[in-house]
Amino acid sequence: MQTHPYSTAHWPSPAETADGHQRRTRAFTRPANALLDLVLDARGCLRQWQAARTIHAAGSIGGLLWSLRGQEEIFAEADITADVQQQRLVLEGFTAGLRGVFTPDRAAFEQKDCEVLADRNTPRDAFASHRAALPVTLSTRCTSRATRLEQVFYYDTAGLLRRHDYVPDVLGGTPAAHFSEHLVSAPGLVFPTHRFVVPVQDNGRAASEPVLITIDLADTSVT
Repeated sequence: MQTHPYSTAHWPSPAETADGHQRRTRAFTRPANALLDLVLDARGCLRQWQAARTIHAAGSIGGLLWSLRGQEEIFAEADITADVQQQRLVLEGFTAGLRGVFTPDRAAFEQKDCEVLADRNTPRDAFASHRAALPVTLSTRCTSRATRLEQVFYYDTAGLLRRHDYVPDVLGGTPAAHFSEHLVSAPGLVFPTHRFVVPVQDNGRAASEPVLITIDLADTSVT
């Protein structure tokens, strides 16, 4: 069966994978540190991550959420630099002469000489009423799961994270599934270059649409 770039058809629901998950759990019955080592080794060893300072890539970010905010294709082309040792992300190239700087406590648009043009402290607070901007059918369908969904991580047998279910603050309580695909190594550290986020339905399946967020990366490098 052929699937489109944002297909979730090859990911069964949690109920369907329950037996398989139990088998994998038994197979991985070992000290917690050993399981952590498996995951770290799959993405590059801990020593390499501790030595890394920044990750850079040419990116394209899209999805329904940008359209709902009247910002469709604002990040269709952007140079992305992520700080490995702290939560800091810089986007450049999406508008001539500007860059976006994002940390947990502040989001800002700056000129390249660091002059601040606009900023917002505690940016998460701006999404408190974000649910109102979502399609009514999506918001209604997902409300019943939002209060009981915990974070769930789906790893393959190599220890690579393939799906992450959670309730993003920016969706106002709507459960979502974040998929990671198309892995590359740069150098020695493993990264997914194709990510997308879709709603999670009441039966635990990831919906095929709408695609809320997409992130595609190219020319990934580490310094």
